Amino acid sequence: MNIKTFIKFAAYSLFSMISLHVSAHEITFCGEKIPVADRFVSDKLMSIIKKQMNYGIISQLRQKENEYMKTIEYYLMKTGLPEDLKYVAIVESGLRNVVSPVGAAGFWQIMKPTAGDLNLIINGEIDERNDLNKSTYAACKLLANFYIKIRKDFHISSWVLTTAAYNYGIGNISKAIKRQGKNYFEMDLNKETAEYVYKIIAVKELLEYPELYMQGFGYNILTNTKNNNNSKSSTKMI
Repeated sequence: MNIKTFIKFAAYSLFSMISLHVSAHEITFCGEKIPVADRFVSDKLMSIIKKQMNYGIISQLRQKENEYMKTIEYYLMKTGLPEDLKYVAIVESGLRNVVSPVGAAGFWQIMKPTAGDLNLIINGEIDERNDLNKSTYAACKLLANFYIKIRKDFHISSWVLTTAAYNYGIGNISKAIKRQGKNYFEMDLNKETAEYVYKIIAVKELLEYPELYMQGFGYNILTNTKNNNNSKSSTKMI
């Protein structure tokens, strides 16, 4: 066996081993079970987890997670939203105040028109999208509104579809539900939205269960945070 063949075989073996971990490990998001028994879903999730590992997301986020996540968790608890939604901010911005090419800004990547609807101040001197407290509370209100609208219009309680709407827009995701049904994992969406929820779940898995994916990593966020109810939603919501 030559070296190239050996490397390919080793990579395939590692991927297969990780896939077995995923199939044996129940994966949830906001209390919703992710259908990893479906080979398409499992393979796609593992592919995205592998990409996140290559980006070195764990080491990059350790310090920021400790610095900012308690604030985000506080507002999620205050508004009665599932704690798993904190991973949306990580995927949106990497917990940084950044501006996207289309003008979305802050930790939650909020567009200017949406910021206005959420009563965030933007003028020549201040942009409250960059204020972690105010932008997180605004994002909580937006997520709660999307969740309630999907439940009202389609009679389904789904944080998976709610987070897809955060990326795609509530109007677009509503049209997709009408055309394709209520299962995000079976929808034919644009590439960004089709991968969006997978990325959030991948980040959650890598931060909460790194030992399943990185042998010898030696760090588990659950050892530092009491997280018994992080997947349970509440009826309070704002």
